[in-house]
Amino acid sequence: MAEGDTLHPPQLRRAGDPAPTFGALQPAPLRMAGEIPQAVGDFGEQPPQEDMMLDYVVDTSGDKSTASTEWEDVDPTNLSLTITVPAGGRRVKVTFSANVYNSAYDWTYLDLAIAGSRIGGTSGLALFRASTFEHRSITVDLFLNPGDWTVRPQWRVGGGTSFLYASASAPAVLDALQVPL
Repeated sequence: MAEGDTLHPPQLRRAGDPAPTFGALQPAPLRMAGEIPQAVGDFGEQPPQEDMMLDYVVDTSGDKSTASTEWEDVDPTNLSLTITVPAGGRRVKVTFSANVYNSAYDWTYLDLAIAGSRIGGTSGLALFRASTFEHRSITVDLFLNPGDWTVRPQWRVGGGTSFLYASASAPAVLDALQVPL
């Protein structure tokens, strides 16, 4: 690649066509747990044609643990998003990522609850064994109807105690991204 060249996403173009241009992407301001999110604009009946961050939270409020074999919120205060979906509904990609381990090298189960209802099966969206902290991430792609939707990660164990880092050096992150249909 020569100096000054620009990378573009793969797409079909005829030889000689000018390269497409993309609007300047402005990153959302970093928001720590407990801060009030900025309002999401209403795009009417026409959803945007590129990805757009709806909201996210970076939790550095302190490490979490559970020995519960029943599903529970990881942290209902610091790991919770309420996203507003405008008229017409939207396709939304939700991701939760954190460093997790289990003291007994037993199962840790992760899931996401949307409006209070888990979306995974009996084992959630992910299950794993880790005797040392390992980075884990779950992502789901959903179509949500108009309205306000609360998103929270949930977890449980098969045995032992599971721990999740949520510190400045290893934050837990929950985000919601609106993606084109």
